[in-house]
Amino acid sequence: MIVPAEKGAETILNSALKAGPQLTSVVLTSSTAAVVNPDKEPNYTFTEADWASAALEKAIKDRDEGVQTPSGVLYSASKTASDRAVWRFRDAHKPSFAITTINPSVVIGPPAVLPASGDKLNETLRPVFNILAGNTGGKNIIPQNIGTASFVDVRDVAFLHVWAYENPSKADGERYLATQGFGPLQAAADILRYECKDRPEILEKIPVGKPGDGYVGYDESTGEVSEEGGEGDGGEVY
Repeated sequence: MIVPAEKGAETILNSALKAGPQLTSVVLTSSTAAVVNPDKEPNYTFTEADWASAALEKAIKDRDEGVQTPSGVLYSASKTASDRAVWRFRDAHKPSFAITTINPSVVIGPPAVLPASGDKLNETLRPVFNILAGNTGGKNIIPQNIGTASFVDVRDVAFLHVWAYENPSKADGERYLATQGFGPLQAAADILRYECKDRPEILEKIPVGKPGDGYVGYDESTGEVSEEGGEGDGGEVY
C-alpha cells in the first residue's frame, strides 16, 4: 500500500514537469489520515503542520520485522508517505507550477451517479443506507464508525480543489485540512429515527443502538439531535 501511494505521487509530479508553462497548478487529494497521530493528548488540536508519522514508523518497523500491519495503520502510513513525497518533490525540483494538497476527513454526500440499489453505494454512504434499511445484523447493532467519525461534505472538498486550482499564488505550498465535524453512526441512527418517527414502516427497520451514546447533542425527551458538537472535538454533529 505504501510504495504504490508514494510512487504514484512521484509519477504524476514527474509527468507534470514535462507539461510545459501552460500548467499552473497541481492539486492532490490527500487525507487527514496523513495528519492525525493517535498518540496525541485528547484535547490536542491538529493543524496542517502535523504528520501521522507514528503510522508510517510502525508500518516500516512491522515490514522489517515481518509482522503484518493492521489495515487502518497501513492506510494512514500510505497517505503520509504519499503526502511527504509531494513535498520532497517540491523542495527538490522547485517547479514553476503551484502544488497543493487537500486533506479531507471522511468524505460523504450526494453521489455523482445514483446506483441502482443502496447496497451499491460507496463505502461512506453504504453504512448510513444499511442503518436506514435495517441491514446491520440486529435491532441494537450500530455499525462501527467510519475512520475517526469526522466527516466533510464532498461538495466542500470539491470546492477546495477548485479554489486551490484557481488561486495558485495563494495555494502554492499549502496543505488544507477539510473537516466538517464529528458524526458517529449512532448519531446517524438517532437522526434517521427522529426524521422517520411518522413513518412506522421505515422506523421499525432502523436499529436503536444506544441513543445519544458517544456524542453531544441528543435530546432524550424528544429524540432530536441538535448541532451542538461532537464529544471531545467541538465540531458539529453532522
